[in-house]
Amino acid sequence: MSYQIPSTVIWENTGFPLDPTKNYKLVTIKVNASSRWTANRNPGGGGTYDARGWQGRKPGGPGYKVPTSDEGCLVGNISGTAFVFTFEVEPITGKTEVVDKEIILGFRVDGQLSGDILLGINDNNLVGDNAGEIQVISIDWKEVRG
Repeated sequence: MSYQIPSTVIWENTGFPLDPTKNYKLVTIKVNASSRWTANRNPGGGGTYDARGWQGRKPGGPGYKVPTSDEGCLVGNISGTAFVFTFEVEPITGKTEVVDKEIILGFRVDGQLSGDILLGINDNNLVGDNAGEIQVISIDWKEVRG
């Protein structure tokens, strides 16, 4: 499975469902590391970014789904709950690493949470503010204990 997520849409349904499980699930998404988009085309917008976004730049303000995230980062949505992929060490919340031109993102979610995974680059309802796309290479998940 490989497909593009354009920055001109707010949420792109991956068509990848999560089933409810007794324990937590670790969702792993691989994206093409050469994928780039602008987080903010305004003057001083900072250039282009990958799934980690404009590191250290918190957008704040109304309209953002996850206002405490780095502007322009890849955002996920499961069952109407938006989240960002955190870049810390497993098993606390998630992980990120670049391997052979891929960025591997991980996110640990409640086992009872089920629904389609949606991904978005433009999370602030201002479609057209961003330009570019991200190529998703694969999505997988497994149940984890503890």
